[in-house]
Amino acid sequence: MTIAQESRSSTVKDAHRHGCVISFIPLGGNLTMEKHEQERFELLYAQHLQALKLQRKRGKSIDCHSKAVRRVAGHFNRCPYNLTANTVAMVWA
Repeated sequence: MTIAQESRSSTVKDAHRHGCVISFIPLGGNLTMEKHEQERFELLYAQHLQALKLQRKRGKSIDCHSKAVRRVAGHFNRCPYNLTANTVAMVWA
């Protein structure tokens, strides 16, 4: 099991305990990004969920944030880490 998988599995268990519904498939389709991009996305996604939990966000807030991240990743078909605010704004502005 990789570090990303370990982090993701513990974060998912914690999120489910708090009533969050978490899926790693973005809204609107399947991820078809390259393997290294997918691994990076999963690691950053797990870290993002952990940060939201540490900030004591409610389950609905965590769910909303995670859906937004998955939606962006699904739309651009890559890890949103390298996207600029302008790139995202052109699509959703």
